[in-house]
Amino acid sequence: MSVKIYCDAGGFREELYQLQRTGVIDLMFFPYDNKMDREHELAPASAVTWNDCHLRWNEIDSAWDDLKASDKYESIRKIIGRPRRDALHIDSAFKAGCRAFLTRDKKDILTKARELEELLDIKFLHTDEQWGDFLALLGA
Repeated sequence: MSVKIYCDAGGFREELYQLQRTGVIDLMFFPYDNKMDREHELAPASAVTWNDCHLRWNEIDSAWDDLKASDKYESIRKIIGRPRRDALHIDSAFKAGCRAFLTRDKKDILTKARELEELLDIKFLHTDEQWGDFLALLGA
């Protein structure tokens, strides 16, 4: 059974694609920052505005009203602070049921990993520096 993993725009590395192709992970992402040009599943959107959504209408398979934030979104925003799109990515990971969130964002996300992990039951890991921890989480 594959594990759902969210990887923000700056956190991708080639090994993730191989893990997805072999069925170890389901790589989730929502294009808040840029267009989707990688192999991944579309994560549920959170509190999205049209300016946040780098998709065409026919690429959205939900009603606009279904793209609301989760009940954890405001708590995420309080922990994260000003970087709104970081909170959107994190809430999308929560809505998707992800087990881990990979990023290289030390400043806004990883410095708050412990609080976010307690709130969401998602492991927040640096894509490069904690790659071994990520593989251990997968049992790989």
